[in-house]
Amino acid sequence: MKYRKYKQEDEFQVTLLCREYEIEVPTGFILVAEDDDGKIIGIISMKAEIFIEPLISKNPMVTNKLFSMMEGILLRENIPEVKCICDKDKEDLFNRVGFEVVENNKLIMKKNME
Repeated sequence: MKYRKYKQEDEFQVTLLCREYEIEVPTGFILVAEDDDGKIIGIISMKAEIFIEPLISKNPMVTNKLFSMMEGILLRENIPEVKCICDKDKEDLFNRVGFEVVENNKLIMKKNME
């Protein structure tokens, strides 16, 4: 067994493995595990993503203004993608401003590394 950083020539095997698990091919820093025959049998990826969370307001006009201001910052900073974490009852709110559900039934967890 060999553990190492991803190389460009790993793309095909990593793509096949991701398809098997019905996930998108990861971006960012990737480590692979390959068996003695050179077959990739495991991967782990680390990436930085931008999340909007929380968005709190009881006033719809305030909600729209806050979101518009944040969207302006994202556009100005050339951030290509933003995600949000929201409760199910807020899904329609985020759908109206262009968000779509990309993952269902997954936990969002954290670990303090300090």
